[in-house]
Amino acid sequence: MKKILSVLMLSLFISGIAFAGEYDLKTITPTVKNALDGRRDRYAQLEQLKNQDKVGEGRDGFVVNLNGDAEADPVVTAENQDRSVIYSAIVQQNDLPETEIRTVARVFAETQRQKAKAGQMIQLETGAWAKKK
Repeated sequence: MKKILSVLMLSLFISGIAFAGEYDLKTITPTVKNALDGRRDRYAQLEQLKNQDKVGEGRDGFVVNLNGDAEADPVVTAENQDRSVIYSAIVQQNDLPETEIRTVARVFAETQRQKAKAGQMIQLETGAWAKKK
């Protein structure tokens, strides 16, 4: 667990993702590249949905359709699938136990909360939803 906590300096890039420090994506496989490209390609659409309070950043490292909006569903599904691919790759490529995928996702969630723009919905560690200030 101590080893996992050292990944708290997670940095997200639109075109890629890396952990500052010891954990990162060591190999950009075709599957990971597709996930990174998908995230980059839907970034503007996802931001628009966040700015409309239709989508929020969950505390578990995944985006959430806040109102059951039909327009948001395919974007949320695709984003979460791509995040899962990336989280799994980080765990596998850094020889972490598969059970640590949740820890990787939670670290990512914290980074996403910090990077959220003012007014966007974020889920706090308590589970409550709030607008980022």
